[in-house]
Amino acid sequence: MITGKWAPSLDRGRVMWDAESDGAHSGADVMAELEAEGWTVDRVAERGAADLVSASRDGAELDVRLRASDGGGTEATVSLARGHAVPSLTTTIVLGAVAGVLVGVALGLSVRRPRRSPGKSASPLTRP
Repeated sequence: MITGKWAPSLDRGRVMWDAESDGAHSGADVMAELEAEGWTVDRVAERGAADLVSASRDGAELDVRLRASDGGGTEATVSLARGHAVPSLTTTIVLGAVAGVLVGVALGLSVRRPRRSPGKSASPLTRP
């Protein structure tokens, strides 16, 4: 398990932490810990000198990037996001068009409705 100083930051629906550990940890170590905690590990990959572990659970997505530190420990960047909750472009366009039509119909009906002032006759052709 990676322990150490945590400095969280928020970035558009994503929480990120940087952590350091005194011991050496690999992607396989992190994968085993995540699976023990109930996460589904989607990918373990090596990118240059770093290991990348991606996991998901209950609509949340977790990415852990591990690199060896100069002092023999491990540096990690942990990123937690809520997953793909953003509607597709097609859905957004269709919902926008439907909302536009409904607002247009409501405005059109309010303009067509004749307005009557109290005390005046309904027809301009009749005289009192």
